[in-house]
Amino acid sequence: MIAKTRIYPRQHTAQRAWTFPRRMIEDHLGLAGLLWLGLLAIVTAIAVANGIWGSVGGSYWDDAVSSVPQWFVAFMAGYLAYSFLPAMIAHGQTRREFGSQALIYSVVFSAALALLVVLGFALEAGLFAVMDWPHGIGDGHLFSSSGAVHLIFAEFLLRFLVWSAAGFLIGAGFYRSEEAGWTALGIGWIPVAIVEFAIGTRSGSPIVLLQTVWEPPSLHPVVVLAIGAAAFLTASALAWRVIRDIPLRNKST
Repeated sequence: MIAKTRIYPRQHTAQRAWTFPRRMIEDHLGLAGLLWLGLLAIVTAIAVANGIWGSVGGSYWDDAVSSVPQWFVAFMAGYLAYSFLPAMIAHGQTRREFGSQALIYSVVFSAALALLVVLGFALEAGLFAVMDWPHGIGDGHLFSSSGAVHLIFAEFLLRFLVWSAAGFLIGAGFYRSEEAGWTALGIGWIPVAIVEFAIGTRSGSPIVLLQTVWEPPSLHPVVVLAIGAAAFLTASALAWRVIRDIPLRNKST
């Protein structure tokens, strides 16, 4: 006796093609590269002018990158959430797919900008060495010299990651609703403040006012990196909670 085999219809599940966010990364890196060249030119001009008509007491690139780039990173991530997210969803991409690509974007974009910061320090150090100027680094860093390339890269990668996650959270919040946006604004700067305080940043950060009351701790770089990783993952998780069921708004609203 031959047992009959029941044949069930094959269940077809939609297989969505996963794509690397190359376009958005390339577009934003192109803008970042132009701004980097402009900032480097300005910093170099200031250093040369002070060298000719005054005195040079330390790194000007340090002052510039400690107070400017993180705001750019946060703005670009916020713009990504506020403008790119609804456009991608409207063209058929799922919120989970966009969230995954945004996470990859944050890592790649932050790493690329950290490399540009390292390159800026190297170029400035070369100029200062040729001109016999002191290339001192200010306080509030994981590094104390431009030769500590690994610490420079690690610090700015960490900062850019957390600022990017906070910016994305805030941008997504404001797209969802004005109330959600203001709530995200209040919550999003908490991981930023924690990381900046752990690093000991003394300029260009919302935490500067807090540092007038509490002295930043002197933590080992590994501890700071662990704190930063936790802050980035927390901010990213909060951003996902905002976008996972975010509705598309009408253009008129």
